[in-house]
Amino acid sequence: MKQTIPIWFKQTKIWIIPEDRNIIKFLNWAELKHGYQFRQYDFTKEWIKILKITQIKENGKICLDSCSYIDINRLKDFTKFLVKKWDILMALTGATIGKVARFNYSNKNILQNYRVWNFIPKNDILCKSFFYYFLNSKIFYNQILSKQTQSAQENIGKDEINNMNIIIPSLFEQKKISEILLSFDNKINILEKQNKTLENIGQVIFKSCFEDYDDFKDNLIESEMGMIPIGWKTGILKDIVTINNKNMSAKSMDNKLIIHYSIPNYDKQLFPWEEDGTLILSNKTIIEKNTILVSKLNPRESQRIWYTWDLPWVSSTEFINFISKKNNYWFLYFLLKSNNFYNNFCWYATWSTGSRQRVRPGETMNISIILPPENIIDKYDELFKTYIKKININLNQIETLKKVRDSLLPRLLNGKIRIKI
Repeated sequence: MKQTIPIWFKQTKIWIIPEDRNIIKFLNWAELKHGYQFRQYDFTKEWIKILKITQIKENGKICLDSCSYIDINRLKDFTKFLVKKWDILMALTGATIGKVARFNYSNKNILQNYRVWNFIPKNDILCKSFFYYFLNSKIFYNQILSKQTQSAQENIGKDEINNMNIIIPSLFEQKKISEILLSFDNKINILEKQNKTLENIGQVIFKSCFEDYDDFKDNLIESEMGMIPIGWKTGILKDIVTINNKNMSAKSMDNKLIIHYSIPNYDKQLFPWEEDGTLILSNKTIIEKNTILVSKLNPRESQRIWYTWDLPWVSSTEFINFISKKNNYWFLYFLLKSNNFYNNFCWYATWSTGSRQRVRPGETMNISIILPPENIIDKYDELFKTYIKKININLNQIETLKKVRDSLLPRLLNGKIRIKI
């Protein structure tokens, strides 16, 4: 059936767009600037960080953990590769190809690596903030997918990018569109910072109560794990947890959609809501309520610890499913996140397939721990319930804001929602 074009819209070779908007090529409106091709011999153990494609995350953010470095005395040789605040960066190789992020750091000397591209508008007619949101749209990402090479590692070149298309509203509309979308991002960032602060409070309280013994300075005794408060004891993880090994096969789900906690979702900072259900293609672990998941995959590179709230879904078998024997979930959660415990956890990591390390779940049950009296653990759990309630409310708000923002983005770009002038 022939498509009807709405009044005030026009048909182009690519999209149906408003009459007053144009489609232009990247080459004419934006410059692509690649980074420096650092070699392995350039790297040192500290000083000036190098931003690689692995630092560009799928949630539109940049994480500067696990960066490579060069010597500070060489900074003067690479000043033209310094990343500036609000630069728009994209990965053009590998699993994160097409992922775009804004550099939201100030007063940091960060150098741009070779396969990270910096998008720079060529003139004042293209609003940089609007340009960032356009690059995050499916309109742009679908062009990336259609032009990437089908080699062992996907990549895309400068010529392909230069010949891609941008929809350009008036400068007024560009600014208004970016203001609307930025208001959502700002609110999301505030809520995420609140959650981070609340979790940090929980960790500080845990360290004070169960590691530094601030309230027990004059009542300590010697144990096999060092000085501990009188009335406390040492034990092993098995004393307070069980491991859930209830697995199900992909065949048993008969290709049904189901919700599951996965390593990619954790790395993207996505909560596995029902709408994000995916087909089960491999074996999964059936999650019981209030399970705490700890990834056994490459633990020295990334600490992935997830509390599963009250949702009876499934998890990747790359997670160990820990269940508290006494329902002290928050004491257990922060114990598993503590540096003392996690360093011991990583000690059990062994090389398996390829370059991946994994922890054998059963061996972790023998990790030594210090056990406070149950009434002290209960008080800690009760105290933190108020923090968790707020975190949960924030998570729901964040998810709602993201859904509204992501539904608005394509409609604002293609003109189905217009900004009044």
